[in-house]
Amino acid sequence: MLTAVIAGLTRFPQEITRHAEALSRLARHDREAAPLIESLFELAETLDSRAAHAICTGQGQPAPPADIRYAFLDEGNDPGAACEELAEAVSLLVERPALEAALAATIARFDSDPEGSFVEQTRLRAQLNAVEERLKAFGRRKASQAAATDDSA
Repeated sequence: MLTAVIAGLTRFPQEITRHAEALSRLARHDREAAPLIESLFELAETLDSRAAHAICTGQGQPAPPADIRYAFLDEGNDPGAACEELAEAVSLLVERPALEAALAATIARFDSDPEGSFVEQTRLRAQLNAVEERLKAFGRRKASQAAATDDSA
């Protein structure tokens, strides 16, 4: 999903600023994502949305796989709907590693505050489960849209 989100943000460069804070958090939690996100920030002022793949590939960022069907990567979709789907994808991409890092920190402090740590772990695990369910639902929507597109073709 990271590759698709990077390509989506390259296609809709005006969305980079909208998601800058979330992307910064992701870069802090995911060392593999950090260089890609940093290059997005560097390119935010100069990206050309009409030549996303050429710019993306030219800057060393991977082009999205051809078989991924996200509205924000499909030229024929409504830009407003595509940007909303992109926002959901960014949210899902960012929330999980942040929750996992918070959970790890809470587990690490268990010895000094067992009761507080346990309560916080329970809350974080519930949030992590909710993000996992959103991620599954997002994947199911993509699969059902892909099936509908294949059936109509």
